[in-house]
Amino acid sequence: MCIRDSYNPHVGQKAKESCVECFAGTYNNIEGFWSCYMCPSGTYNNKSGQTSCEMCPEGTYSYNLAAISVSTCRACKPGTYLSLIHICRCRRYAVCRSRWSPYH
Repeated sequence: MCIRDSYNPHVGQKAKESCVECFAGTYNNIEGFWSCYMCPSGTYNNKSGQTSCEMCPEGTYSYNLAAISVSTCRACKPGTYLSLIHICRCRRYAVCRSRWSPYH
């Protein structure tokens, strides 16, 4: 059984020696799981073997899945703000505020 941060790509194998670390841009937070999850939009992960992804810095967003660099996080355009959900997409016609804007 694989520990969190890794997965087993070999069907039917249960030995820990068969486990592989999740690649950058992916994560696994469930022990014994058979694959890794892609980092969702609004996050990135620049290291292998992680159990979570990093959120884009406040005031930025990213549409990319499985992003491997904070450089994929872009500032919202003037007159927009980030939504309250982790997708963190900018929307038009609102006062630009922080990541957790009360407007949505």
